[in-house]
Amino acid sequence: MVEVQTQHLLEVTAWYGQDQQYAYPFDTYVLDTYVQALDPATNASIPTLFMRIADATDNLEPTLRRDRGVHTASPVVGSSTAAHGVQYSFGRTVLSQLFVMVLFIVNWLLTAVVAYIAVSAFDGVPLAEGVLMLPVSVILTIPALRALWVDAPAFGQSCIFDGLF
Repeated sequence: MVEVQTQHLLEVTAWYGQDQQYAYPFDTYVLDTYVQALDPATNASIPTLFMRIADATDNLEPTLRRDRGVHTASPVVGSSTAAHGVQYSFGRTVLSQLFVMVLFIVNWLLTAVVAYIAVSAFDGVPLAEGVLMLPVSVILTIPALRALWVDAPAFGQSCIFDGLF
């Protein structure tokens, strides 16, 4: 068995015509790679049986989509050599998606509480003095909660209905 360690860039594709960050935490990435091994003495291809990912990240889960032998152009003009290609897709783990969604719900509940306090104060409903400090603490709390999100886009970068605010 021969181990080859390389680094590859992930293909970041558009999500419904938008940047990938708009799909967060349900974003996916695709890795396509091909490997060919050549005998240096004869320039003949050496068969590659399989390729697998040896290491993982904390919040992206690899899924093998395609694993097959292919033919690629040879250094010798007009011929082809055997190679091996794999395609992986990477998506967020269920735990990181759940964590982000819980923080998302807490953010919107805090926003709803502040809106209720503002409407109540506008309508003249008597409120305790301590309750009036809640909007200030929420303004300070929401960015801190947002910073806990796993690999989240920068604060204020996306303002759409799915909670990236």
